[in-house]
Amino acid sequence: MYNPSGTYNFTRVSGTHLQGKTDEDVRYIVPTANSNTTNVPSAICDTFQNATRIDFNSMRLVHIGVNSFRNCKGLEYLDLNYNLITEIDDYAFEGNSNLLRLYLERNELTRIHENVFTSLVNLKMLVLTYNQFSVLPENVFTSLINLKTLDLNFNKINDLPKNIFASLVNLESLVLTNNELKALRVEWFESLNQLKSLYLRSNKIKELPSNIFSSSKELISIELGFNNLSVIHSNSFGILSNLTYLYVNNNQINAFDQNLIDDTGVRTLDFRENMCADFSIYDDSDTRLQMRLQLLKCFENYNNLEPETTTVATTTTTTAITLPPGCIAGNLDKRVCRLEDVDEEFRDNFFTQNVLNNEFKENFKNQSFAIEELERKIAELAHRPCACS
Repeated sequence: MYNPSGTYNFTRVSGTHLQGKTDEDVRYIVPTANSNTTNVPSAICDTFQNATRIDFNSMRLVHIGVNSFRNCKGLEYLDLNYNLITEIDDYAFEGNSNLLRLYLERNELTRIHENVFTSLVNLKMLVLTYNQFSVLPENVFTSLINLKTLDLNFNKINDLPKNIFASLVNLESLVLTNNELKALRVEWFESLNQLKSLYLRSNKIKELPSNIFSSSKELISIELGFNNLSVIHSNSFGILSNLTYLYVNNNQINAFDQNLIDDTGVRTLDFRENMCADFSIYDDSDTRLQMRLQLLKCFENYNNLEPETTTVATTTTTTAITLPPGCIAGNLDKRVCRLEDVDEEFRDNFFTQNVLNNEFKENFKNQSFAIEELERKIAELAHRPCACS
């Protein structure tokens, strides 16, 4: 196919079939050497409607139109890698509900319209690596309810809408490496209950929000190397019993919460080129012990972190309080914030005369106290005259 200007509108496809074969028998379409066209003539899918695989890579394509593949109803595999695509029409794949794999790697996309992937309900893999977009529409992936792998590697993404991944309930692998993310949103991961592998290497991430990964309980591997992290809190991860591989190399980490090792199954840890330690450990019989030994300085630094200051707001007053290291407002985890870690002044000031912040009440529990006993003590303290200044 040779149509470098894109001006010629092909209306038919001619050629010779193997003996006894017709257009209806064609399943695989691949261009000849030196094929060159800026668009995909609809005549191809009009002629070979039973094709299941099309490889149109390295053809210098620029535009994918709404009719380019519409009549290839049985298409399962579409490779558009290594082209010059800058524009894909809304509903460009509307007739391709059987598509399983779509590759758009190494093109020139700076934007993707919201309805480009509409109707791709059976898509398993979507590869958009090495393009030029910095943002994506919030509903661009809404139809992709069966997607397993989403690869957005090597783009210029600096932020994403909070609900952009909300429909990807079957996603197992999410690749966001080599972008320009400075922060993560908890909402991105709330629906990703089947996620097993998460790749966030080579961004500009400075911190991990509380409970950022806690909804993705199937996570096996998290890659966070080459970012700007300085402290690792266990409450960012929650209880990830399946987590086996953790890569945090080439950051600026100087404090690491030991609970993250205790509460996960991590057996491979890449901690190279950090401030409090520089090592990597891969799965072997002594892995867990070796990790603890190598991280002793990081654990010590974490325990010695300056207390974080936060504010507790009530209906009657607002009191500034100081929390011990690891205690985050709204996320007082009993594993990292125990009553014995909190000084008497903090406990006295934690309560107002009549109103106790419900969220703190729910989470502020000592491992050694029964819930009933703690409720009784809270009730007693709540009726004492306030000693707050």
